[in-house]
Amino acid sequence: MAYSGPSQSGKTRFILELIKHRESIFTVKFNRILYFLPEAAQRSSSASLQMLRQLAPNIQIIYGLPKPDHVFEPLSKLIIMDDLADILSQVIGALHSTK
Repeated sequence: MAYSGPSQSGKTRFILELIKHRESIFTVKFNRILYFLPEAAQRSSSASLQMLRQLAPNIQIIYGLPKPDHVFEPLSKLIIMDDLADILSQVIGALHSTK
């Protein structure tokens, strides 16, 4: 699922609600929840991250893009990439421009 929108449109609130109600929304029980943020976000301690930790104490907050190990491990997991659209579009653009 991809969810995008402009700043202040409620994306983070949606993610918080999704995590809060994950057991009634998804038929799979996730062994891991991985939450990816831009590396620049390390300098902030937002109320949203505190709320995420309350809703899912075992959530892993990772700064930067997912690595293959994160994606292809054999456990069921919920992967969330927040505020990484700009970085992802740069990576995709670079992949298409290489020969």
